[in-house]
Amino acid sequence: MLNEREQSYLRRFRWWRRAAIAMGLLFTLAGGGYALWGAGQFRSDLGVEVSRERSAATWDPLARLALLFAPYHERLREAEPETDAERVLLEELDERTTLAAGLLVLLIRILFASLVLTSGLILVSSGLANRRLLAILDSVLEQQERGRC
Repeated sequence: MLNEREQSYLRRFRWWRRAAIAMGLLFTLAGGGYALWGAGQFRSDLGVEVSRERSAATWDPLARLALLFAPYHERLREAEPETDAERVLLEELDERTTLAAGLLVLLIRILFASLVLTSGLILVSSGLANRRLLAILDSVLEQQERGRC
């Protein structure tokens, strides 16, 4: 039989197992949702110029990483092409810089989302694995009680 301290520990363990499963499900849903949202944002971010005002207005701090490319956009805007070929090259370079900024933000968002999602899956799997351990412990305790009676 278990003493009072061990019974208290077992009750707390059962509570934390349920809490770990609930937190794991929450993390998994949040990570998956953020990844899907981030992938959807990538398409809408491509047509928008990188600006400090736009990055400051967003709730997502990872979107501010696109500000790393802001100086390049400013230089490209200041450049004055002398020929049509230079104008086309500057426009193409500006589009590629916007694409690079969007890809950077997308990859960081997916990395962050996958870390949260993986943490959630770890919590859920450990909580579910402990269910089997608790079932074995319950059966052993039950056999001990029957042996005493």
